[in-house]
Amino acid sequence: MIHLLLVEDQTLVRESLIAQLRYCPQVSQVSATPNMVAAAPIIRQQRPNLLLLDIDMPQMNAAASVAEYRDSVPDGKVLFLSAYQHDAYIEESLAAQVDGYLLKHDGLNKLRRAIEVVCDGGLYFSGDILSRLTAENGTLKIGQPKNAAIASLTPRERELLLLLGRGNCLKEAAAQMGITYKTADNQKASLMRKLGIHDRVALALLAVREGLIPVYNEDLEREPNTSPARETQSMIS
Repeated sequence: MIHLLLVEDQTLVRESLIAQLRYCPQVSQVSATPNMVAAAPIIRQQRPNLLLLDIDMPQMNAAASVAEYRDSVPDGKVLFLSAYQHDAYIEESLAAQVDGYLLKHDGLNKLRRAIEVVCDGGLYFSGDILSRLTAENGTLKIGQPKNAAIASLTPRERELLLLLGRGNCLKEAAAQMGITYKTADNQKASLMRKLGIHDRVALALLAVREGLIPVYNEDLEREPNTSPARETQSMIS
């Protein structure tokens, strides 16, 4: 049976997932923490054999977190969980050699299936992500970006695009990136020139279209043949 460790900083999402994991017959025990610092003693002392980790948490390096977990549990399995599917996160998951990557809108049935597959030694990626992967010499790699212009952005320009797309003003984005307003303004001008867009509305729409930020969609939140009364079994984004 599976001892699953959930690391998720959003209380509502964490509690919802804990409740939903009760419907997974393979899972015999669930531990949950809001960050990897709190998870560390559980990993060392209890050695959970599956880590379900939100890739997008403040002050966390996902690859380092996976390495820390596998130092204590070498044969443990790792599933990344996120509301986002932009290139940087997919590349990070592949570099960390995780066993799967789920999107929060995937729903309970896919969560169950992912747990079953990875614990049987397989790989499980959300369909939205899998469609963007290619296999080369037995190694998974991200294929052509949905928008080739995004590939021309520097890592810092991509980070700024993500922050602005989420609704941060330029001053807020600069503070989160640890750079000056002037530097952020220069990077914004550069990325908008590369992308051929000229205002924040178009920038936000591009971020949504490219999967950099999630959009609530009731049809995605509800599993097929799931009635509204059972909608609580879908994951929360």
